[in-house]
Amino acid sequence: MSGWSELVTTALLGTDRREIPTVLPEDLAPLASRVASTDPAGRLLDIAAGYSAYTRAGAVAESCPPPAVAPPATQEPAPPQAQQVLHSLVAMRGPLLVNEWLQVCVDHGRYVPPPAWTSLADLAATASGVDAPLLRLAMGARGLWFLGHNDRWRRLVDAPGEPSDVGDGHSAVTSLVTARTEGEARAGEELDTGWSTLRAAGKVALLDALSAGLTEGDEPMLLRALRDRSSEVRETAARLISRLPESGYARRMTERATSAVTVTRSLGRHRVVVTPPVPDDAMTRDGVTDKPPRSFPGGPAAFVLRQILAATPLSVWTPATGLAASDLVEVTDRTASDWAGDLRAGWALAAVRQADAGWAQALLEAGEVDEPLVALVPSPARVDVALRWMQHRVDATRVGDLVLSCPRPWPVEITEAALELVSSGRLGHSAARFADKAGHAMHLGSYSTLERHVLGWAPPKQMTAHLATEIRRAHARMEELLATRIAIHQSFTADPTAVRRFAVPHLP
Repeated sequence: MSGWSELVTTALLGTDRREIPTVLPEDLAPLASRVASTDPAGRLLDIAAGYSAYTRAGAVAESCPPPAVAPPATQEPAPPQAQQVLHSLVAMRGPLLVNEWLQVCVDHGRYVPPPAWTSLADLAATASGVDAPLLRLAMGARGLWFLGHNDRWRRLVDAPGEPSDVGDGHSAVTSLVTARTEGEARAGEELDTGWSTLRAAGKVALLDALSAGLTEGDEPMLLRALRDRSSEVRETAARLISRLPESGYARRMTERATSAVTVTRSLGRHRVVVTPPVPDDAMTRDGVTDKPPRSFPGGPAAFVLRQILAATPLSVWTPATGLAASDLVEVTDRTASDWAGDLRAGWALAAVRQADAGWAQALLEAGEVDEPLVALVPSPARVDVALRWMQHRVDATRVGDLVLSCPRPWPVEITEAALELVSSGRLGHSAARFADKAGHAMHLGSYSTLERHVLGWAPPKQMTAHLATEIRRAHARMEELLATRIAIHQSFTADPTAVRRFAVPHLP
C-alpha cells in the first residue's frame, strides 16, 4: 500500500509542491501511462480512482449464509382479472380500495400473485391506510418470505410490538406487577420511587398495569397521576379511577356535581338549575383545574363544571334528580340552555370513561357527537338516530359525522339519507370529503339507488351554480368509488361482468 500512501501525501500537499508518485503496483503501471489528463491534479485523481478500483476488485467477499428457501405456495393466486384491478388500485394509490381488494382476496382463499408484491409493498410502506395485518394474510407465507428480504418492508412483516422507548416504563411495569403480588404498600413504594423519572409514555404504561385487579387501594396512585403535566397521563388516570365508584374521589366528585346541578319541579314541570362550582384547594388535589386550554370555547367555570361531571359516576343522576338519562338531557336542553353544552360535554366524557351505552345513546339522540361516544351505541340505534336527525334537520356537519359512523356496509335507509344530505347542499364545500367516505361505505347493491337519485336530481332554483357543480362532483365521486368496489368483487367471480357506468349529467 506504499503507492497509495504516496498518492494520498501528494494530494494533501498539492501537485505544485510534490510530484505524482511513479511507484505503483505492477498491474497499475499501464493505467498511469494511459491517463490522458495533462492537468496534474486531474491526473492524480484519475490514478487514485484506478488504484481504488484495483484494490476493491481484489477483495475477497465475506461469507454469507444462503437465504432460507421460500415456502411453497399453498393457495391459488388471484384471478387474472383481479390482478389487473389490483394493479390499477395500486397505481391510484387508494389504500381503502386496496384494503377492500385484499379482504375479498382473503375471503376467496386466494393470495396476491408475485408480480404485484413489489408495487404493493412499496405502497404499504410509504402510504398510510393500508392494513398491514390484512396484507400479511393476503400475501401468504411465500409473500412474507419475499418481504423479509427488504429492510424498507420489514415493518410490514413484523406485527407491531410494545413500545421500546418509554423511559424505563417496561421495567417499572414489571416491578410494579411483582410488587402488587406482595402487597399494596410495596406497590405504592415502587410507584413513588420511579414515577418522577418516567416520561409520559412510561407513566401511561405503568397506569395500564394497574387496570388488572384495580382496587380502592390504588386511589392514591391515581390521584397523583391526575395532577400530572401530561394530558394523556391525566386521561388514563381519570379513566381508571372512574372504575372505582366507591372511592373517596368518586364521593367528593358526586357531592360537587349534585350541588352544582340540581333539578327543581314546579307545576309538574322540571327545571335544571346550574350553580357554577367555586374552585378550592381540595379540588386542586383531586386534579381539577380552572385553567382551560386556549382552544376551550368557554370560561374557567364551564371548564371546572365539565371536569367534575366527567369524574362523577353516572349512576348517581337518576336517584339525585328522579329522571332517567334521556329525560335529564331533554330537560337540560329545554331549561338550562346557557349551560346545556357544558353539561352534555361533561356527561359525554363520563359515558366514554365508564362505557355507559345508555347514557351514550341519550346524549347521541340529543345531538352530542363524539367518535368514542358513538362507538358505545349499538349499530341499529346509530342508524335510527341518524335518520331522526335527518328528519329534524340537525346541524348538517354533525349529521354527516353520525352517518359516517354507522356500520358498514350501509343499509338502504342510510344510503338514501346520505344521498339526500349531499344533494341538499347543507354540507357546502365539505360535500366532496363526505362523498369520498360515503362511496366506501355504501352497500354494493346500492348502485341502482345511487343511479336513480343522481339522474333524477336537479339543483333547486335558489342554489348557486358553483354549489350545484360541487354536488355533481360529489355524485360522480360516489359513483366512481362504488363502481370500482363492485369491479373488485366481481373480478374474483368465475364470470365477471363489466359494471355499467352511468353518466353524471351536466358535469363540466
